[in-house]
Amino acid sequence: MKIKNRSSHDNHGFIALIFVVLVSAYLMAAVLQNTNIVADIFDEANHKQYRLSATQSALICLDQSILELTHDYFFETAASSGVSYQSAHCSIVSLGETAGGVSGDGRRTIIVTGNSQNVTATIVAQVLLSARRISLLSEKTFF
Repeated sequence: MKIKNRSSHDNHGFIALIFVVLVSAYLMAAVLQNTNIVADIFDEANHKQYRLSATQSALICLDQSILELTHDYFFETAASSGVSYQSAHCSIVSLGETAGGVSGDGRRTIIVTGNSQNVTATIVAQVLLSARRISLLSEKTFF
């Protein structure tokens, strides 16, 4: 009976196979990592677009509330009975005299919200009503 001598010469195919498997696993991991990074960037860009769209909707309601004030000086809404505009995806949450202000000084606080793809933008603005015009004093946007 003859015993076959195994030399390192016979293992070249096995070593090449292991090398190919390891290199392909490394490349696959690198591709999956890059795909995840690209998906995060895309999601971030979409979220920014939704925030901009929600802000645009809130600004539409801010303009609408100022328009309501030009038509009716005494126009007010409470937080429990806000005015909603479904076509613009926004609502006037509250419009009333500024808290802490002198009664009858013409300062009003307007709170409006805009929605886009479950992202809500809230704008709090203060306006000053005078005999001939409405001046926007301050405006802050929250997400």
